[in-house]
Amino acid sequence: MKTSKHFIFALICITLSMPSWAYDFTAVNGVNTFFFNITSNTAPYTVEVTSENQAEPYYTDTSTSPRGFLDIPSTVNYNSITYSVTAIGDNAFRYCEGITSLAIPNTITTIGMYAFEECLGLTSVFIPNSVVKIKEGAFLSLWGVTTLTLPNNIDSISYLAFAGISAGILTIPNSVKYIGVSAFAGLSRASYIIIPNSVNYIDSYAFGGCASLTSVTLGTSVKYIADKAFSYNYSLIQFTCKSSIPPVIDSTTFLYTTNVLNTIIVPCQTKTVYEAADYWKKFSKIREKFLSTVTTKSNNTAWGTVSSTIPDCLDLSSTLTASAKPGYVFVQWTDGNNENPRTVVVTQDTTFIADFELDNAIGEIDKNENLLIYPNPTTNQFSIDFGQQSIQAVLIYDVVGKEIAHLIINDSTATINAQTWQNGIYFVRIITDNRIITKRIIKE
Repeated sequence: MKTSKHFIFALICITLSMPSWAYDFTAVNGVNTFFFNITSNTAPYTVEVTSENQAEPYYTDTSTSPRGFLDIPSTVNYNSITYSVTAIGDNAFRYCEGITSLAIPNTITTIGMYAFEECLGLTSVFIPNSVVKIKEGAFLSLWGVTTLTLPNNIDSISYLAFAGISAGILTIPNSVKYIGVSAFAGLSRASYIIIPNSVNYIDSYAFGGCASLTSVTLGTSVKYIADKAFSYNYSLIQFTCKSSIPPVIDSTTFLYTTNVLNTIIVPCQTKTVYEAADYWKKFSKIREKFLSTVTTKSNNTAWGTVSSTIPDCLDLSSTLTASAKPGYVFVQWTDGNNENPRTVVVTQDTTFIADFELDNAIGEIDKNENLLIYPNPTTNQFSIDFGQQSIQAVLIYDVVGKEIAHLIINDSTATINAQTWQNGIYFVRIITDNRIITKRIIKE
């Protein structure tokens, strides 16, 4: 009886000491063996990458531990079924210091908790835009990572998600609305951070202890900054708020940062509002500056360029100038205004796009009541009717000036087949006995 009890006890101890498997099947890609859990057994078939064991050690030995180039596959075959790899599970590569480079396929939508924590061999991380959710601690303590690219579709940065990363440049996507507790705490190399206009809430210690941080710019929508969010930033000397309404802050939001941070930059005509707001009023220097952006673009830089002057708090106006290149002409700004130069008053971030066209397209404004082109826009074909005048030929050009049709007419009317054309704008050059007229037509 005693021997039986000893055997059972020994069996229990062995069982408890053995790691429990965390996967359904394995597959080899490159130098690594990957472990997978099936997340959908029906179409569409999906799996997530997981670790070998459910608890530490997450991999049994060096023969199974991920190393070198971690090339995560986008699909994997098992039992004659092709599965799409859509997630990286919790702890999937936690503590895998031997990983030196990483490729995440664009089938991945979720990265689990602590998935890459302390993968100390990594120097860069590129997260594809397919990823919409990054869970807490997913990239925690990657001290060697100097380049970080975040996806454009995430709406929040989770707790400790990127704490301890050494990235020198941090670009937060415009999709992010919430930055979580300690999300970027301990950034060691980033000297400036721009919080995009999409962000409205920054949680506790989100950017605490960022040793090299000297400048921060807050977007227009930040409404609340929690306790210690920018604490222990001993190099931070400039803080810019683009919101005309001071965000709510805590008495400790800038704990041990105000020793060096004494200047707050705010939008024009908002200095008195900040000077009256709780905790903001403690800063000794609050200065106004024009903070909205005026962006000018050309619809085709080969056709023409644009420029603008920078407003200031004494004059909020900006002068926009469109300069056409030889052979082209400025038509209008995308809001329909055709003034050039044009003066606008800027009160928020604004973009102006100049439309340029081929110079010979200006014939479209020629008011010749005898010339009809219909229907316009067209779907399959259109007709040209020039009354009693003869049309010798019709030439069709696309928007970049490439000739796509040359038709001999020798009649006062013509029907043009546009069925095979791509949707867009085309120029119709009509050659008569004594003139050339250019009209614009839209194919839908």
